[in-house]
Amino acid sequence: MACSLAVAVCVLLPPRIVHADGPILPAALFDSYEHGQYDSVVNSLAAVQDAEQLATRLERGASDWVRTPEASAIPRRRLIVAAVALEGARVMRADWRVRRPLVEWACAWLRTMTPPVPAERWWHLAAISLIETASDVRFLIGSHREGFRVEYGDAWNHVAHAEARFPNEPRFRLAEAVAHEQAAGRLAYPIEQTPHSYGIRVIEAGPVGSVRADIDGDSTPLAETLRPAVRLLSALQATDAVAAEAHLRLGSIELNLDQPAEAVSHFEATERSTTDPFLLYLASLLRAASLNRMGRLADAEVSYRRALTILPYAQSATTGLAMLLFLDHRRIEASALVDETLIHPHKDDDPFFEYNFGDGRLWSRYIATLRASLQ
Repeated sequence: MACSLAVAVCVLLPPRIVHADGPILPAALFDSYEHGQYDSVVNSLAAVQDAEQLATRLERGASDWVRTPEASAIPRRRLIVAAVALEGARVMRADWRVRRPLVEWACAWLRTMTPPVPAERWWHLAAISLIETASDVRFLIGSHREGFRVEYGDAWNHVAHAEARFPNEPRFRLAEAVAHEQAAGRLAYPIEQTPHSYGIRVIEAGPVGSVRADIDGDSTPLAETLRPAVRLLSALQATDAVAAEAHLRLGSIELNLDQPAEAVSHFEATERSTTDPFLLYLASLLRAASLNRMGRLADAEVSYRRALTILPYAQSATTGLAMLLFLDHRRIEASALVDETLIHPHKDDDPFFEYNFGDGRLWSRYIATLRASLQ
């Protein structure tokens, strides 16, 4: 009886992840992840003090753990190793520059499998989500800057790697467009009374022809810098899965280039083609900003209020609407709106501040789907 109980306890207890002297045991990490003990694995990875040492341990332990008498189990085990590395790259206590090589190592590890297993698609979507959250444009699409490869090593052009594995995934092409958009910077325009302010650096502000962006140390006209993004997004308008977001981003670019009428047409196309609250909110918010710039203040007010029906008390739409009311000499109404928002703050992330991170907002969905596909 005691023996049977001991065996049962051994089966139920998770593998020991940490060695008695402190270092993490890679095989135990992989075993725990394989058995669905995700929280345990993530918590262990988050507690790591030396990310470089962990990366070395994972790399050294991966090959031995993947070896199995059943050849059919190897692809799944390889994907588990890559998933653990990706989860570690997200939560480890280290600068992104230290975590970045772990993502590239896992990607290279997967690229040796031919053909890819279907679940690998979710790994790449999650990896791109993580890289976009880090705003690491060069990791996504590379760079022409001298010395780039010295700094990045093999960790570059990840979108091309993902597309080579799954050529028909439109979100990879969307990620490429987002990377070009990130590189150019973007306006902060829920309030249309502010000067042009780009996410990278302001080189000049003024008429459209003189607005420039700083890309890899170059001073380049903004319209030229955004041309690759426009080309990619224009093609994606015909792809149902991403058409709404393609229109949203084309509208944002038109607004950047001071073409508010063209921007409005794209935002209206977004509203017609999606039920996603994130995209609908941004379409209404940026449509309001465009209408404001065109001097159509009554229509802008309607659009700001529509955004706030989608996400009540969201900061960006509240700010834009309050400023519009203030400048329209409706100061009591503006003050009441701000007071109400302070009493009932919006608890979720404001889509306006998430916009520039592409699929960063979808990490939880992608990693959950990847985990489920491994069971």
